[in-house]
Amino acid sequence: MSETVPGRSREILLVEDNPGDARLIREYLAEAKYSAFHCTWVQTLAEALEAVSTSRCDILLLDLTLPDSRGFRTFAEMRSRASQLPIIVLTGLDNEDLAIKTLHEGAQDYLVKGRVDPDLLERVVRYAIERHKIQRELEEARDAAEAANRAKSAFLANMSHELKTPLTAILGSCELLLYDVAGPLNDGQKNALDAIQKSGQHLLSLISDLLDLAKVEVGK
Repeated sequence: MSETVPGRSREILLVEDNPGDARLIREYLAEAKYSAFHCTWVQTLAEALEAVSTSRCDILLLDLTLPDSRGFRTFAEMRSRASQLPIIVLTGLDNEDLAIKTLHEGAQDYLVKGRVDPDLLERVVRYAIERHKIQRELEEARDAAEAANRAKSAFLANMSHELKTPLTAILGSCELLLYDVAGPLNDGQKNALDAIQKSGQHLLSLISDLLDLAKVEVGK
């Protein structure tokens, strides 16, 4: 009897056109000691694409040589349609270049039939699911951080603009008063307006720097 950890079984989609290989892989999964797996078997790429669009599954075990697709094209098509799922290539093609290519393009692992036993298959499937989960969580955290950074930059740009507009009006009015547009001023009034103007210019310079930084961060 298999030892399984508590919790729901992992849904596996097995894409394999050879009934004998499919039966052996399903037997291996049934012998899992630490995980519970439920395996759905399809024999063509078309059936697999239909299954991932209509059914929930946690991972794909994908043969590359199918009646309607062969080689890397099989992986590429499945990857493009099921990018949200981890994919383990499980094939009879013992080709190192092909293995590296599929791993580079996002496969979780590349297993060659005949070199797989129940313990290895269970371990690879479990680790692939966990790695993919961690990867998705990291991507979501990165996306959230980028969104927060964009919101911060937009806020800084808007805030700087809203502060700059009234401050420019204040400085303009101050300059007009210094030119005696509203009538002559005494020395005390001029000194006060001069202090307001200098402080305002300094504040305007800080706001302009902040606005420039915000524009750089949003790529403008």
